[in-house]
Amino acid sequence: MTKRLILTVLGLAIVFGAIFGWRLFMNAQIRKHLATQQQPPVAVAAVEAERLSWQPAITSVASLRAVHGVDVTAAVPGLITLIDFDSGQPVTLGKMLVSLDSRAEIAERERLEAAMELARVQLERQKELVEKKLAPQSALDQADAEFKQIRAQIRSQQVLIDKMEIKAPFDGILGIRQVDVGQYLSPGFPIVTLQSLDPIFTDFTLPQQLFNGIRNGMPVFFTIDTYPNRVFDGTINAISPKIDPDTRNFNVQATLGNEDLLLRPGMYGQVEIRVGEPEKRVTLPQTAISYNPYGNVVFILVPEAGETRESDTYTARRRFIVTGETRGDQVAVTKGIEPGERVVVAGAHKLKEGDRAVINNSIVPSSNPSPELANE
Repeated sequence: MTKRLILTVLGLAIVFGAIFGWRLFMNAQIRKHLATQQQPPVAVAAVEAERLSWQPAITSVASLRAVHGVDVTAAVPGLITLIDFDSGQPVTLGKMLVSLDSRAEIAERERLEAAMELARVQLERQKELVEKKLAPQSALDQADAEFKQIRAQIRSQQVLIDKMEIKAPFDGILGIRQVDVGQYLSPGFPIVTLQSLDPIFTDFTLPQQLFNGIRNGMPVFFTIDTYPNRVFDGTINAISPKIDPDTRNFNVQATLGNEDLLLRPGMYGQVEIRVGEPEKRVTLPQTAISYNPYGNVVFILVPEAGETRESDTYTARRRFIVTGETRGDQVAVTKGIEPGERVVVAGAHKLKEGDRAVINNSIVPSSNPSPELANE
C-alpha cells in the first residue's frame, strides 16, 4: 500500500514537473523571439535648425498714460446753472464746460464798481484841494489808497466770478459727465475726466543691468493685443535717475504717436527697444524644446548605422542645449545645436534615447517670429 502511494506521488511529480518545465521552455523561447524583434519606429515631425537674422531687443510690459489727464473740478462752491458739453466730446483749451450761479457775485462786483467810482471822484477832488493848498497831502494819500483798495477788490471779485465758469484746461477728449444741472457743486468734486490723447505716454520698467544701454531718443515699438496687426512707434523721452531699491528696476517713459486715437490711458501692452545690429542665430520652434529644472533638452535625429543622411529611419539622441531670447514661436539657441541638424519639433514626448524614428511632417508646428492671434 505504501509502495503504491509512493509510486503515485512520484508519477504526479514527474507529470507536473514536465508541464512546468515545458512552460518555462516556451516562455524562454517567446522572450528570445521578442528580443530579436525591433520596435516599430516612432513617427515625429522634424526640421533642420537654421541660422536666421535676429534683431537683439529689450522687451517689457508697458502701460499707457495721457500726457495731460485730469478730472475737471470746481475751485469754488456753487449751484450748476448750465452744462455746455456732451460726454465723449473733443474740446479745445478754454472751452466753457460748466457754469455756476454767479448772480450774487456779479451784484457784489457792481457794488464795488460804484464804490470805486465814488472813490475816484473823491480822489480827483482831493487833488484839486491839495493843488490849491486847501487840504493836506495826507488827505490825498488816503483817498488814493481807498481808490486802489476798491479797485483791487473788484479784481478779486472778477477772479471769483471767472472761477464760476469752469473751462477746459487743455485740448483733449472728455469722458462721461458726473454732474447735472441744479446740482450743488463742492470744490474738488469731479465733473468730468479730460484726457489729452495725442501724443500719449507709455511707462515701463527695466532691470538695472540695462541702465547703461538706454538713452533718451532711442526708438521704441509698442504692441497691444487689442490691435494685433499694429505696431506703434515712439521714442524714449525720460529715464528715471533712481533705481528702485525693492525691485532693482528703473522707470522709463516713451512718447507714442496716436493720431487715430486708438490708444487710451490705462491700456497695457509690450514695448520693444531694438539694440545693436541684427545678428545671425541658430533658431528653433519653441515646441522643439523640453524645459526641465536640470536643463533644456531637444531630440536630434541621426541616420541609423550604415544609412545615409537621406535615409527614412533615424535614431533619436537626447541633446542638452542653452537657449537665449524668444520671439513669437521661435527661440534662439546659443549652445548645443549646429545649423542643418535635424531636430524633433513634434512627438518628442514619445521618444527616449536611442529610439528609432521616422519623419512625418504632415503637421509641423508654427515657427512664426510674429504670430497673430488665433481668432483674428
